[in-house]
Order: sequence, then C-alpha cells, then structure tokens
Amino acid sequence: MGIKAMNSSRKLRYLSWLLLTIIFTSCNYTPDKMKINSEFWDRCQTQLEKSEQILAIDTSDVGQVDYALFLYVFENKAHSNDAKIKAITDKLIAKAKIKDPDGFGLLSSERPSFDGSTESMINILRIVSSCGIVNTHPAFYAIPCIIVKKRLELLQATEPYFGGNRDNLLPRCGLEYGRGTVPTFPKAVVNHYREILAKATRKAFESLGSISHTIWGQLNFIYGQIIFNPSSFISENPKIDGYIRKIIETPECQQAFVKAESDLARYYENDFAFDANTSKLIAWRALVMLVPDPGLYFE
Repeated sequence: MGIKAMNSSRKLRYLSWLLLTIIFTSCNYTPDKMKINSEFWDRCQTQLEKSEQILAIDTSDVGQVDYALFLYVFENKAHSNDAKIKAITDKLIAKAKIKDPDGFGLLSSERPSFDGSTESMINILRIVSSCGIVNTHPAFYAIPCIIVKKRLELLQATEPYFGGNRDNLLPRCGLEYGRGTVPTFPKAVVNHYREILAKATRKAFESLGSISHTIWGQLNFIYGQIIFNPSSFISENPKIDGYIRKIIETPECQQAFVKAESDLARYYENDFAFDANTSKLIAWRALVMLVPDPGLYFE
C-alpha cells in the first residue's frame, strides 16, 4: 500500500473514531454544574423534562435541594413527588444534625422532615442553609427565582428567625445571586436606592452587634416581597417617624426614592395588573419599609 493510501486510511479511521466519540458523548452527556445557572432556571419551566433530568443527576448537596424544590414546585399531576422529596431532604437533614447539632436543635421541633406541607419545606430550607449543609454562597442558600415565583410562601424561609448572627445564614432570594432573573423588575434603580440607604444609616448600626444581622435579614426578606409578592404591602401602613423622614428627605435619597417609586409602580401595573393608584401606593410603602430602622428592635 502506498504512503498516500496509508495516510488516507488513517484519516478515515480517525474520522470514524471521532464521529463515534461525538455520538457516544452526546448520548451520555453529563451536565457541567456550571450549566445550572441563571439561564438554566429562567428556561426550566419551558423545558421541564430536560431540566429534571439535569437536576436529578447532580448528587451535590446543593443539587439535591435544588432537585427537591423543583419536584415540590413542578409536581407531576399523575403522581405525588412527596416520597421522593422526603427521601432527598431526610438525607440532608441527617447531615445537618451531625454537622451542627446546636443549630439543628434550634429548629428541629418544627417539622424537620418533609410531610408535604409548606411549613415543613420552609423549615427544611432554614435547617440546611443555617447549618451549612446547602450553601450556594459562603454563608447561605439562595432560592432560585422561578421557585419563589411559583411558591411565594417559601419567602418565609428568608425571614429572620433567630435574632442574631445565625440570621445571616438563612436562605435568601436568588435574584441577587445568579439564581434566575426577573427581566421586568427595575433592579438597578431599586438597588441604587438601597445603596444610598445603607450609606445613610451605616453609623446607626456600628454599635448594634449581632442584631444587625437580623435587621439586614428583614430587609432581604422585604426585598424578596417587593419583587415577587407586592400584594403583601397592601395591608402594611409603615410609620414615617423622625429617623426615617430624616433619611428619606435627604436630596440624594429623595431623588433615588422618586425614581424607584415610579419604576416600581410601572412594574406592578404591568406585571401584576394593579391599577395605577394601587401600584403607586404599594411602591411607596415598600420603599419606606426598606429603610433600615434599628429602633424597631429596641422599642
């Protein structure tokens, strides 16, 4: 056989091998954990079967609680996922009990095992996040946006619970942490307002100690409500005392407040179908409640 014929034969064998490799790997695709990002969560509702397959094979603790929440939110109408969710979360709770028995003990009397109820899922999220078993970030687990959007009650897991340092370890809403997006929410202007508030109130928090984690935790909880559950502010009537008024009426804060109020009202009107007056009222109340107020914890 000539040299050219040999080279052609080698090339043919190589191309055949390459084609078989591509076919094999595409049929046995194992998703990179980086695939489970904002884009994944944004499209998972329109690709339920594919999304479930990807989540099911992620054996990390974060992957498993993501999978349990996915099953909880997108339950198959033909059968209940409760047994599968319980099996997954019971393993995580057992790890939490071993890793942080003191932290587990603070919560264990309130449904530490999934029983199909919202309360049990909320408590499970509190346990696995605060005990450091399931953390998407150094100190906490961020709940994907689509999960919160479909089950608003899960926002309760982000609300302060302990009254001190451990509140910093509770779950948070995932919008700020790459766990999905809300394209129509005026995130930039609201966060600009929050940044101004943080700067204006920094001195008030310097001597508070661990209770500051509870205060900031409450603000994180309110922020989640602002994005996903604006109707919760209809029954609220925040007081504007001298401390809050002094902060809001500074020129820099007032300018940011007016812009955020306008954009939030438009968001509520377009996305939640509130009328113009109700949208503006909700936006005003929500922005007032974002002012960090240490006085609420020392009355």
